[in-house]
Amino acid sequence: MERNHSEIDWRPFGWSIPRLLLVTLIGAFCIVLLVVGISSTAGFSAYNPNWDGTSEFRQLTAEHSKLTVATNVSQYEQQEPATTVAFISAPETNYSLQDTTILQQFVSNGGILIVSDNYGSHGNALLDSIGANARFDGQVLRDDRNNFRSPTTPIVSDVSNHEYVSEVNALTLNYGTAIVPNGATPIVNSSEFSYLVTNENTTAENADQLQQYPVVAIESIGEGQVMTIGDPSLFINTMLAESDNREFATVLVSQRSQIVIDNSHTNAVPPLVELLLVIRSSPLAAAGLLSLVLLLIAIISRQEMRQEVTNGRGQLIQIRSLIRIGQPDSVSEIESKTSEVNIDTLKNRIQDQHPEWDTEQVETVLAGILSEPDEESQNE
Repeated sequence: MERNHSEIDWRPFGWSIPRLLLVTLIGAFCIVLLVVGISSTAGFSAYNPNWDGTSEFRQLTAEHSKLTVATNVSQYEQQEPATTVAFISAPETNYSLQDTTILQQFVSNGGILIVSDNYGSHGNALLDSIGANARFDGQVLRDDRNNFRSPTTPIVSDVSNHEYVSEVNALTLNYGTAIVPNGATPIVNSSEFSYLVTNENTTAENADQLQQYPVVAIESIGEGQVMTIGDPSLFINTMLAESDNREFATVLVSQRSQIVIDNSHTNAVPPLVELLLVIRSSPLAAAGLLSLVLLLIAIISRQEMRQEVTNGRGQLIQIRSLIRIGQPDSVSEIESKTSEVNIDTLKNRIQDQHPEWDTEQVETVLAGILSEPDEESQNE
């Protein structure tokens, strides 16, 4: 009795329901793995699309310059310092002596290094190791009069005429700190109503002093420059739209034709993205991965071909066994088996399963299926 086609048409490739469920589960797992592998939840990460990430800043950078997201300080050596601006935001660990030597050479040879931090100690250690004078104060900068939503998000509008802030009327900070210049040149300052506190709940009435504080400073080292910004959240997704943070970021990334976002001392790069970055930066790694993929394809194709040959042989052996038995009541079964292994049917089946094979490959496999059982029967 023939089955109703409507019962099986909905199943792709005629797969059974358990097989479809298994494939669906595997597909869902792969999608989850892909999402986790290409995104990050780390603060200030260039691959974090949430409010505290800098994915929008990464996109902005890529629109204006050639972008490199560095996972190792050695990648600075692949850049031309005179045409490169590098960004380091809130490093989570100290840079080694070897790393800081590379950074110092990068700046001395004409690179622009922009370091933003607030309360961590690693930012000051980095500035000290490369010979910069400016330091991060480390206390919370507040302003009760000039702010966005609260005193801990001050709007700083004392902007100099320096080229790096030429398009900026004010910047909006978010739990930032002040810069201690130590000889560096302040180019953006807070208002005279701002103050620094160790405890963010301290108010202006019991603060030590109301005055202006530098929040962005710049200094020269060798042929290059180091800019110090007292707020790494200036470029996060939720703050980039506030005045005039996007304009400031745009001016900075437009200074040079190459940009480095340094994530070498954070956990900000997702694993799959890091693998992709390694492959893109290393021809040897790319060649190795390509060789592995080609090898896997060859192995899978060979296994499928063997399976096809084995299935064909088994069907033909069953038919020949029935013919040798010669039982009259098996005539209909012989006709059924013969129909299943009809040459045209086999050829169509092979072509359906391997559309990438040409006619010659299909006929070679078909010949192998049909000829070998004959040889076995002759040997008998």
